[in-house]
Amino acid sequence: MQTPFNIIDKGDNVLKSLEKLDYKIYVKIIELLSKNVEGGILYLSNEDLANIEDIIKGVLKNSDYGLFAQNYYNLFDLLDKSIIAEQAKTNNLKVNELNKFWKGSVSNMGIRDRVKYDFLGEGFSKNFINGIAEVVREQGFFNRTIKEASEILQKKLVTESAFKKYANNTARDLLSQYDGAFNDEIKQKYDFKNIRYIGSLIETSRPFCSHIMDTYNGKLSIEQMENELDLFCPNGKPSQVKIEFNDGLVKRGSGMIEGTKIENISKLRGGYGCRHRLLYVR
Repeated sequence: MQTPFNIIDKGDNVLKSLEKLDYKIYVKIIELLSKNVEGGILYLSNEDLANIEDIIKGVLKNSDYGLFAQNYYNLFDLLDKSIIAEQAKTNNLKVNELNKFWKGSVSNMGIRDRVKYDFLGEGFSKNFINGIAEVVREQGFFNRTIKEASEILQKKLVTESAFKKYANNTARDLLSQYDGAFNDEIKQKYDFKNIRYIGSLIETSRPFCSHIMDTYNGKLSIEQMENELDLFCPNGKPSQVKIEFNDGLVKRGSGMIEGTKIENISKLRGGYGCRHRLLYVR
């Protein structure tokens, strides 16, 4: 069986299958612009501008996006099996009992609903499709040459990768938050008092994660974690105090998410994109 780490990492790998999506959207929009050139200068009607969303939807429809979305959603089923098996083995719990309470969990259903919203539903249309359309409209292509327009769009859509930016900020963290939500409910159901903060330290690890691993080797009580959060993220505010870290001075709470407290540390951990996991144990 795959480990939770392996499955969460797959969230990144699934995204790579769509790396050319930004370029395909860029090409289609340039095709639209090329049809609206007079004397070497662009002109776009309100109707043309209104059609940009339809162009983007057309690219998505003819791409592997639907397969991507389904493959990504399936990762949550794989993650269910893995985190339940992990908890059953670590804390000597019954798999059937864990399955039953987690499947009926509000947190489980809430995050799955968010996945559908962010990648298949209104959230995707609003935040990605409409977002790209606005990028195009904001450039003020009137009185520009097609070459100028092409360079601007290539930078905004391809070089800065509009889709990858949207998906990266969403896909991995949703899987990690799902894992954290499960462990949070485990803590509440079984009244566990201890924590395993697991994962390796890398060059970009945050001060908080490095401190937890170096000081406790990732094994600490909930009370100890709460004390550390009082230092690194007091009252949910990432500490602005400067400390020596990796041969330089950085803010103690660098990278942590505002609002991080003991109640949600299993979901938020060291911040967005954190490669660590938090497991509650007896």
